[in-house]
Amino acid sequence: MEKYSNKTLEAISKIPGMSYGDLKGELTSSFVRKDDDPEDMPIIVIRTGYTPPTTGYFVERVNRPTYTLEYVVSGIGYLNNEGREYTLSAGDVYLLKPFTRHFYRSDDKTPYSKIWINFRSDNAAQILKILKIENQTVFHCPEAAELFNKFSELEKISVFRSDVTYKATELVYSIFARLAQSQKNRVDEIPADVLKTKVFLDCSMAQGVSIKDVCEQTFFSRTHVISRFKKYYGVTPHRYVLDLKMSAACSLLKDTDEKICAIAQRLNFYNDHHFSQAFKKKFGLSPSEYRKSFRR
Repeated sequence: MEKYSNKTLEAISKIPGMSYGDLKGELTSSFVRKDDDPEDMPIIVIRTGYTPPTTGYFVERVNRPTYTLEYVVSGIGYLNNEGREYTLSAGDVYLLKPFTRHFYRSDDKTPYSKIWINFRSDNAAQILKILKIENQTVFHCPEAAELFNKFSELEKISVFRSDVTYKATELVYSIFARLAQSQKNRVDEIPADVLKTKVFLDCSMAQGVSIKDVCEQTFFSRTHVISRFKKYYGVTPHRYVLDLKMSAACSLLKDTDEKICAIAQRLNFYNDHHFSQAFKKKFGLSPSEYRKSFRR
């Protein structure tokens, strides 16, 4: 691995939808030559690297076409992914999907260090769905450290050898499996009443479900339902349902020609104006702008 040259940093600063702060200490290695095009691979690792503890470090991406997978080695960091806030610490892994808006930075007093991987894939979304982690952004998975560290071992061999390309792909698959296992272990620890709330919200996502409805189904008070759900899922039931709606809206806008007013009605927004406001607040783009970004 080597540090970015000034020329490379200048080139990064000109990438559309990308901004950063203090990458000078970051170590990185490219896994794909500029002229390489290994399109036959289900997952194509582009670049991997290590970020040392750096005050002032941050990265922001908007609608970039690659996945980012990062493991926090030490320290504290902060992530905003599609409007949702996370605090990161040692042993956390976060997965950022392509064509989304995210911002992450180091803590001022205890900046985090991390290992990271950038990759392209047309199949990753399906793999994540099969593993039932497609909606998860942050995982606490200290046992994934050994897999991330193996990328530096590959880099020492020769990152441009075809067998290394296959091994890098295998490592990403292994990380996905490890994350799925850690998530299953976590779900096994969630109390039955909280799981019941989640199942009810999942099933009633587009039916205008209210906290009152949840309380009637679970036989708990409003305060109890909200506090318990937030403790285990990190968000209130209202925010959880809104995130589900936004995820469904993205799929409908990207994959169908359904009118925006019809999507708003399908997802039980008051009207298309209310839907457009909520969508733009979360993604920084109106529904029509988001749809156009996939059809250029």
